[in-house]
Amino acid sequence: QKSGSNKMAIDKSVIDKQRVAASFSRAASSYDRAASLQRDVGAALLATLPATMTGLAVDIGCGTGFITGRLLQEHPALALVALDLADGMLQTVQQHYPTVRCVRADMEQLPLATESADWLLSSLALQWATEITHCFAEWRRVLKPGGRLLCSTFLPGTLRELEQCWRTVDDAVHVNRFVDQNTLVAALQAAGFAQVETVQATHTQYYPQLRALAIDLKAIGAHNMNPGQPAGLTGKQRWASLQAAYELLRHERGLPA
Repeated sequence: QKSGSNKMAIDKSVIDKQRVAASFSRAASSYDRAASLQRDVGAALLATLPATMTGLAVDIGCGTGFITGRLLQEHPALALVALDLADGMLQTVQQHYPTVRCVRADMEQLPLATESADWLLSSLALQWATEITHCFAEWRRVLKPGGRLLCSTFLPGTLRELEQCWRTVDDAVHVNRFVDQNTLVAALQAAGFAQVETVQATHTQYYPQLRALAIDLKAIGAHNMNPGQPAGLTGKQRWASLQAAYELLRHERGLPA
């Protein structure tokens, strides 16, 4: 495994990458039990791939290796690199797929040669990037001429019910911020990508109780890690207020997210 280094000065207004890596490493053992949405989105991304793929493919933000495993099974001619910032995730990939080369690195600083990859795939990882335009430029750098990038990410409105209900409790930031689609497309074009195509979809999951949603978010390591988040533990009274607000949104299938 190679270690990516980040020599940029620490900016407290952006995501703390060390916290992100530590959170996802802790979640490696519980991730797959709670990541049904991540698998659905990953499968939709894979469904857009051609029947035959050759060359080098890099799974950026590979997690526990859902996409890596599918590529290994369906496209045996591919050379594969699984890349993630979290050691715990990479260890899981290596256990499941020992022939895959695992690389620990920041997706905004890829330790890959210029024009070395034929395919870049990234599913639900881009939201952890600090600077989207720089990230896309780095991804464009490592792609060969004619190479393809396929990625998915969360858009604003994700967990909107949770964000809406927290607003009735306090003014702190409780839901991760997401970049809108127009900004993403503009950043792709600025980085030199051509023939940009986008598809937007809404996935709704239902939970019997609010605590089940909170447990899922913790299990996949995707809890709130943005600037402005509240310090300390959530008090019982504030949690009760949040539950009461969320209950007003209850559907016959449960609490929507």
